[in-house]
Amino acid sequence: MGVALRFMAPYYFIERRDYGMGSASMEKKLIFSFIIFISLNVSNFAQKMYNENKSRLETIKLELEKKNSELKEYNQKYEKLLIDMQKLKSNEKNISEKRKNITLMMEKIKKEMDEVRNKYNMLKESYTKLQNEINNDITSLYLSKFSISYFYRTDKIIVDMIKRNMIINKSTYAKAINNKSEIFSKNLTKLSINREKYSKEINIASKNLEENRKELKKNEKELYLTDAKLKELQSEIEELNRTARNLSNLIKKIEKTAPYKTNTTLSINLEKKSLPWPMDGVVVKKFGKEYIDKLKTWVINDGIKIKSDNADSVRAVMSGKVVYSGEFRGFGNLVIIDHGENIFSTYGFLNQIYVSNAEDVAAGVVIGKPGTDPRDLSLKGNVLYFEIRKGEAAVDPLDYLR
Repeated sequence: MGVALRFMAPYYFIERRDYGMGSASMEKKLIFSFIIFISLNVSNFAQKMYNENKSRLETIKLELEKKNSELKEYNQKYEKLLIDMQKLKSNEKNISEKRKNITLMMEKIKKEMDEVRNKYNMLKESYTKLQNEINNDITSLYLSKFSISYFYRTDKIIVDMIKRNMIINKSTYAKAINNKSEIFSKNLTKLSINREKYSKEINIASKNLEENRKELKKNEKELYLTDAKLKELQSEIEELNRTARNLSNLIKKIEKTAPYKTNTTLSINLEKKSLPWPMDGVVVKKFGKEYIDKLKTWVINDGIKIKSDNADSVRAVMSGKVVYSGEFRGFGNLVIIDHGENIFSTYGFLNQIYVSNAEDVAAGVVIGKPGTDPRDLSLKGNVLYFEIRKGEAAVDPLDYLR
């Protein structure tokens, strides 16, 4: 609305200067006619901006709904990650404690094994020594029976009896030592088996601890990314809320101040399938209702999107006057042309604009260079948003493009 007023206001003062005081009647008629002309053009443009803002507001509301749903999803994921990390930290503590206990147990077993091995070796040495003594005593006793003095000295018999008793005692003691050494040998084997068992357990615990730490590190990274995504979503939601408030305020202002509720039954001399395409390409977004699967809802498209891999120019479909040329939120660089008779065409997503406000353009004139859709970067190549309005209502451009 502001743009139209800037374009139209200078003409009013020119009329007054040209006709002077001597042509008051003609001046009044001209001023009156021009005021009507201004009202019609301002009302048409205001209605178009009003409809575009309302459509944009509905889109923003849908985006807000989607972003809030996504925010809720990421909040739940964030909470789950925190719980998982607490579990992992608790697991790490338990595994570390278990590994510590197993290590202490293995050290204790090693100490016991060393003690048992020493005792076993000492017993084996004692047994061998005692066994040698017994063998020597038996040999000595056996040889003494063949000496001559053996038959004439009774004290020798007594000595032999004592020796035999000593041999018997040594044999009994040796047997006891052997039994004890066997027990120590069994204990040593048992301790060795336990040590092997604990060695395997500590290997398993170490492996589990390493896996737990890897999972913890992975979760920490995912938590960081989730936190960053949450902040990004919150920022986007704040921006969308701010845009929605601004649009709502603008719509309310237009509703209160703009005389856009004018006669919408003006005759339209626009035949179907009569207009050239603004850009060569294929239609990737059609006019009208469209179901958005991600949002699980329907949206209304007031225009179409045309995509091309090699087209580098956008042309006016009809002659007319440029009533808007510049950046417009959500549509990038935008050009709106008034073709008269309440007909407007809109060209969005332009990379460059070659026309200026209030400039008259002929049909087929290059008005800009196509760019990309700022709301859908997945569309590769050059993309153009194109819209046709008849009065207050957007119409399907495909009905009029040949």
